[in-house]
Amino acid sequence: MIRSAIVTGASSGIGRAVAHTLHASGWGVTITGRRRSELDAAAAEMVTGAAAHVVTADMSDPAAPADVLNAHLNRFVGIDALVYCAGIYDTEPITDVTAESWDRTFAVAVRGAALMSSVVGQAMKSRKGGRIVLVSSVNALQSEVDTSAYSSAKAAVSALARSIAIDLAPYGITANSISPGWVYTPMTKDYLDQRSRAELLTVNPLGRAGTAEEIASVAEYLVAQAPAFLTGTDITVDGGQTAFAAVI
Repeated sequence: MIRSAIVTGASSGIGRAVAHTLHASGWGVTITGRRRSELDAAAAEMVTGAAAHVVTADMSDPAAPADVLNAHLNRFVGIDALVYCAGIYDTEPITDVTAESWDRTFAVAVRGAALMSSVVGQAMKSRKGGRIVLVSSVNALQSEVDTSAYSSAKAAVSALARSIAIDLAPYGITANSISPGWVYTPMTKDYLDQRSRAELLTVNPLGRAGTAEEIASVAEYLVAQAPAFLTGTDITVDGGQTAFAAVI
């Protein structure tokens, strides 16, 4: 029986790479995001095996998780994995934060992840197994200028993964988070293209950004290869950024 996964935030960046990686490994995938044209383009690139199932969804909508799961179950028999990559990276100084900007970031990154994990967890319970992966960030541990909402939300995502792991352990379901450092994606491309290797060496000892495919390979490991004893933890994939004390 084909294994299947839901990948959120799959229209670009890490989510798109995760969907490609799982599909190339023979998984059936439901890909979700807000931009239909980019989802269709991502699905068109998956040329071998079963076609990717495209579902347009905005994870800030509380009804979206159940709608996505129902659409997935209409296509596949059960669900084996959720990789939650949806998020918003808006920057503003703390003095400019509003209730609306704060709530927008948390609605997608945290509430969306919680509600998606809730409905998927319910579906996985009857199958006595499953894998949930939430994409967090090194910003959960190290903040940057003007990232109060984003960094706080990612800290909550990491804590959420630990709580999910505890609640769903009796049903054979694991939950973990991944914390990428700087990764080359459409969102970071312009910024990173302007940085020299010398500048990047002040960020991490490798002196480069990671690739979305490198993060996707860790997600694939967690959903397809990791032992069942690996749950409730965070895997940091940052080129040594959080281990590094740059000399200035």
